[in-house]
Amino acid sequence: MFRFNLVIGTHLFKVIKFRRMMIKALKDDSLTRQQRYDIGQQVVYTISKKSQAIVESSGIENLPKEDGYLICANHQGRFDAVAILQTHSRPLSMVIDSKRSDVSVQKYYTDLTESVRINRENPREGIKALYQVRDGLNSGQNFCIFPEGKYGDNHNNLQTFEPGTFHTIKMTNAPIVPVCCYDTYKIYHVTLLKKTKCSVHYLKPIYPSEYKDLSKQEIADLVKSRIQAKIDELNKQASLEKN
Repeated sequence: MFRFNLVIGTHLFKVIKFRRMMIKALKDDSLTRQQRYDIGQQVVYTISKKSQAIVESSGIENLPKEDGYLICANHQGRFDAVAILQTHSRPLSMVIDSKRSDVSVQKYYTDLTESVRINRENPREGIKALYQVRDGLNSGQNFCIFPEGKYGDNHNNLQTFEPGTFHTIKMTNAPIVPVCCYDTYKIYHVTLLKKTKCSVHYLKPIYPSEYKDLSKQEIADLVKSRIQAKIDELNKQASLEKN
């Protein structure tokens, strides 16, 4: 957390500038969703650059050509969303913990990208948020959600994928895109501001024809298994490079 706080604290002027820029964009009804997203991307790129992060990506070609898909990614830390957003050029709304959504510039970024706040401590409000995601997917909006819900010191180890995440997915025709975040935890776990590498991998989509007859738990297990397979592959590759 030292590195995260250092980045925010030493670039307070930028934070204020971006806050004003996003407030102005929110008041401009003439802007398209893509234009609003592009403004938000300036914030994302700056955070990544000031964090000395080197973000690599693969599998962008796996993203469905039509909008209205759900990205499901593993959760390692605060930088996960930044890494995904940095590598995703089309508008992408996040499903974000309501406690984190009003911190610093996140409040305005959440509104600018039409992201959905979710209160994980209140099941009723959580279900309501997932219905918002369902409606957004049905109208062609792309979303990113972290089925693990939270992160700790799990690093590249997966936690439990909550089946409730997929409560409304079968009410849509939305493809599910598993996304593997790898080494993203390192960005804010490194104390010194030295260049640190991480990666985001977009895996092949899971279409409704594949998950329509599965239970929520089975969908969660399927998505988790796809991401775990990619982590195993990357671990093996890293081990070979080390040797």
